[in-house]
Amino acid sequence: MGSRRFALLGASVVAATALGASGLAAGAAAAADVQLAVSPFTQAEVAGLHEGDTVQLPVVWANTTGHAVSQVVVNLALDSALTFERDFSNCQYTDSPLERSRHVEIRGATCVINHPMAPGEVQRLSVPVRLKSLALAEQATLRASVIGGTGFGLGDSGERGTSHAVTAVTVPGVTAKTTAGWKDSATLDFKLRTTADLAAIGGNITGKEGETASVQVGVLQRGSRDVASSPGVTVLFPAGVSVVAPANEIYCERRDSVGEQQKYFCHADEHGMPGHGDQLFGFRVRVDRVVPGAKGSVRISHFPIDPDSDPADDVADLVANGAAVPAPKPIPAPAPVTVTVKDPFPAAPATSAPATPKASATATAAAATAAPSASEAAKGPELASTGGGSSSGLLALGGAATVLAGAGLVFAGRRRSGRHTR
Repeated sequence: MGSRRFALLGASVVAATALGASGLAAGAAAAADVQLAVSPFTQAEVAGLHEGDTVQLPVVWANTTGHAVSQVVVNLALDSALTFERDFSNCQYTDSPLERSRHVEIRGATCVINHPMAPGEVQRLSVPVRLKSLALAEQATLRASVIGGTGFGLGDSGERGTSHAVTAVTVPGVTAKTTAGWKDSATLDFKLRTTADLAAIGGNITGKEGETASVQVGVLQRGSRDVASSPGVTVLFPAGVSVVAPANEIYCERRDSVGEQQKYFCHADEHGMPGHGDQLFGFRVRVDRVVPGAKGSVRISHFPIDPDSDPADDVADLVANGAAVPAPKPIPAPAPVTVTVKDPFPAAPATSAPATPKASATATAAAATAAPSASEAAKGPELASTGGGSSSGLLALGGAATVLAGAGLVFAGRRRSGRHTR
């Protein structure tokens, strides 16, 4: 009896294992479950991606087992610096967060395709998979694996795609010699150009003498990169204003006043800041007397980013009964481009991805000796065509079925009595 495999995609621990009979519904034939060989991607790395860029890549696999199958399950696992475009209605997508964190660690896609596959046959997805760069980190890895069998169905976790169903198409004219070096999974690495700048968020206090008001101040991460720890801010209140209470005294503590101006230090050290995320601190204040245009300040005083890319925005005004304080804005990203990873069988009929919502330039992945296109040279994405693929972002997998275990799992399991087996 062969090893039993249960398609399962999810979160924080990546392992390679052969599951026992308990992993599938009772009565399922082990011989029907086979690990299919996946074609290596035509380059090991896509480099220079900015936030908003799109990557299109083909997924190709072969049935080298000697067993015919009636379904295939395509499993894709991706580090969080990129995300899947949720195109396919027969796929489920997951974002698996780190424990007690606002950060996502691994994103997954599981696609159940009802398409038979004969021994020796080679297939590809009918359209490329689309990934979008979030540029949350400087490196990421995608890993693809495929199993074949019968009776698979998607579970209840995750979200279904919102567009058309993806299917499999046969790649003609491929021999066993061509697929001899293929393995149980294939990886593609990404290098991304992240941005980071912490900017203070000021505010306005408006009220008549004796009135109370609420104000929120804090820090914005203007760039795309996830920041592992939170900054601290020193809040100096305007003259004529006193603090009734901070919204959360755990995060904000009183410091020595500067003259009549009250001062607080705020720091939430148990959370990091996701790209374009903010950290806000609320205060309830009283207007003791009206001092038109009185100014205090919000100053970033503890930096998890070194060096800070724009020190000028580390201080913001906190104004009482005066002009509006502008909010900081995100760092603008360059115009997005689309990078297309070359198909390993270019003689096959061309495939196309779903139309993207907005127009973008297209940079096509070239072979190892080809020069980059004009859009690549100007924009930055680089495609290293070495063929093998490494796994800097995810743990290496063995030759057995891929299991990514943890929170937020997506299951592709056998249907039995109208229920999903888990």
